[in-house]
Amino acid sequence: MPQWLPCAGLALLAACVAPSEPETDPIEVVNQLVRHGHYAEAVEAAVRLRKEDPVKVEYELLHQATSVAHLLDRGRQATLADQDYLALSLFMEADDIDSGQPVVHAWIEKTKLKLATELTNEATELASNDSYQEAWRNYTKALEFVPSFAPAHDGLASMDEKMAYRQELAAEYYDQGVKGLVEEEFAIAASRFGYVRKYREEDARLLRRVGQVDQARSIEHQESAALLEGEGLFYAARSEYSQALRQNSSNELAREGLARATLEAEVSQLIDKGESALMRGEYSKARTVLEEAAALTNSQGETITGALDLVEAARIESLYRAARRREDDRRYPDALQAYGDLLVQAPKHGDVEARMTDLRGRVAKTEELYLSLQGMRDEPEALRILAEIDVLWPDYRDVPERIEGLERRGIKAAKKTP
Repeated sequence: MPQWLPCAGLALLAACVAPSEPETDPIEVVNQLVRHGHYAEAVEAAVRLRKEDPVKVEYELLHQATSVAHLLDRGRQATLADQDYLALSLFMEADDIDSGQPVVHAWIEKTKLKLATELTNEATELASNDSYQEAWRNYTKALEFVPSFAPAHDGLASMDEKMAYRQELAAEYYDQGVKGLVEEEFAIAASRFGYVRKYREEDARLLRRVGQVDQARSIEHQESAALLEGEGLFYAARSEYSQALRQNSSNELAREGLARATLEAEVSQLIDKGESALMRGEYSKARTVLEEAAALTNSQGETITGALDLVEAARIESLYRAARRREDDRRYPDALQAYGDLLVQAPKHGDVEARMTDLRGRVAKTEELYLSLQGMRDEPEALRILAEIDVLWPDYRDVPERIEGLERRGIKAAKKTP
């Protein structure tokens, strides 16, 4: 970017207009801003001068020159940042303001050459990856910037040869695709038509064939999904229904199936959650979750009913085990209460009635024997009764201590009278 502006072009009018007072000449002030690279400020200053004196030619030329200088500077910065399309637009704008500037024209040509080179390089890479349509467009665009650009012309010539070969190959793939479609080998047909689309993207007949294949494959996935759904494999069914819709978004049976499978997959998640709660012994939570699933499902009601039965059975069994623990801990009244509560919820459960009968007999006999000890002076007989109580209800009241006290004194238990 030159730091001076000649009178006829990028001129700031220092050389064209001799100021009467150089130190205060407004044109020289603007020149100073340009020389120090303050292009935006220079434009603003020139605009102010034009507003002050709209008819003064020197100020009009000054505004034009500073605007061109500012646009050139912005364009150069954009070029350095590889923003070449922006740079070109800025240089073109500068050329519109003053089309007679060689420096502006040079920047325009330089930028067009850079763009043509980049587009040609991209086109060559695209062609090497068989992206011929995109490559063709890039070569053509490169020639729009530089019509005589030899590398782009060479690339197009090479493309002509490759495209001719690819057209022959595409025709062969197309025939194979049609054969697969007729023989209902839809995966093969889809792959062959996919190859053809790389070379004949806008072929209407090809697009119709691709649509036929997609429709057929959609039906295949839909039918597979229906079988999976019937087997209760809702996650897999949901995936197949989704694939059917990807192949053909108008497949309403697949859309309805996807809604069903999605719902039942959510229900399956709830069932799994309920079963996990059951395994942890969280029976109330398990029942709540399973009842939520039952309210949603349209096809897993039987499964949920079975799961709820398991929850109830496990809950009852947990009550039975709790009662047994009280019995094993010789807390017979507590055990009787627990067994009684259990029978209210599950009549005739297991051996509960038999255990309650046995426990009642033990408690009654124990209490009867213990009462018989009142006022008894016959210590051997008392020790015999205490020992009998200890067999019926270990740890009953003070029985262990009384037995220990008598035995410490050497008392022998009397023999039971037949």
